[in-house]
Amino acid sequence: MTTRATRNAQLVRYSINLVHWEEQLSKAVLGDRIEGNSNVGGDGTEGLFISVETYWQTLHWNTEDAGPGKIACERYQDFRNYTKLYRETVEKYDLIKKYVADPWVTYRALKQH
Repeated sequence: MTTRATRNAQLVRYSINLVHWEEQLSKAVLGDRIEGNSNVGGDGTEGLFISVETYWQTLHWNTEDAGPGKIACERYQDFRNYTKLYRETVEKYDLIKKYVADPWVTYRALKQH
């Protein structure tokens, strides 16, 4: 039986990994276009341009749910705002230390699998 602490640890760990992965991916693909809306790619060169709309629709998988055009861009910005708030909450309440770095939570999670 999975304990609440174990489920919380797994959720926090998964969410932090997902947020970090998306931040690294968007930096590589979009560069600073989310912040400054420039046409420079993630590697700092002019060239292949992937729009925020295309990026979000690809990342989202379901283009209908992601939305078309400006709606897709707004939804992606909402997602980025959410992940920023999540990261700030994790840091404020030290959730990594509380859930992810707690050796007993990790031990119990591993023992049950």
